[in-house]
Amino acid sequence: MEVLNAIFHVLLMHCGPTMLKFELDLNLETEFDQIILYLSRKINVKDLIINTWHTFYKQPSSFFSLQGLESLELINSSFEPPIDYDEVSVEEMSFNFVKLFQCGMPHKLPTSLHLKYVQLDVCLREQDVISSVLCIIRSSPNLEQLSFAMYDNKELPIQESSIKFDDLHDDLSLTLDHLKRFEIVNFSDNVFEMKFVKLIMAKSPVPKIARVELRDFVSVVEELKILR
Repeated sequence: MEVLNAIFHVLLMHCGPTMLKFELDLNLETEFDQIILYLSRKINVKDLIINTWHTFYKQPSSFFSLQGLESLELINSSFEPPIDYDEVSVEEMSFNFVKLFQCGMPHKLPTSLHLKYVQLDVCLREQDVISSVLCIIRSSPNLEQLSFAMYDNKELPIQESSIKFDDLHDDLSLTLDHLKRFEIVNFSDNVFEMKFVKLIMAKSPVPKIARVELRDFVSVVEELKILR
């Protein structure tokens, strides 16, 4: 409680309706609910970072009332949207980011996000992950920076996806007209990762910086293949 009181003391001293950046990097668990509720009602946070260490934190319904977000980074978070959210009815109202998009909004969110910076850890062997990433991009027309950290789920085989990356090049709803910086780390010659990068670059007419960092185990032969 002492830490929570200290955080609220700082928030109450803040002048003005807007806060440029707010980062929570504590193992407070349920106490986060009160902070998120306060932010949703009193302060428009532009850049929000939430890290609950090794404990998965269920975001409260007030999370969906946060206004003015331009940059969002969630670590160890799951979602508990309000029952009437997008008129979705499911048996278990507990979601991670992927499940939320899978059940409620498979193509595009009903309203545009104001995000300018998005950072995601993704495994492109998973169909739902690919759909979720595409949903975020479609719903964020003002994106200026996009960062991905790739990881592998060894239990999943590399197989043909129902999502045809080549067809998405003609998808007018998928645009990155304002993207200035694109970063991807832990990149390999996984066929989905290769096609995904091609798609992002094709949809980005004005990028100033594109950074691709290969995984440590990528061989020289594989690196040449990726460059080709």
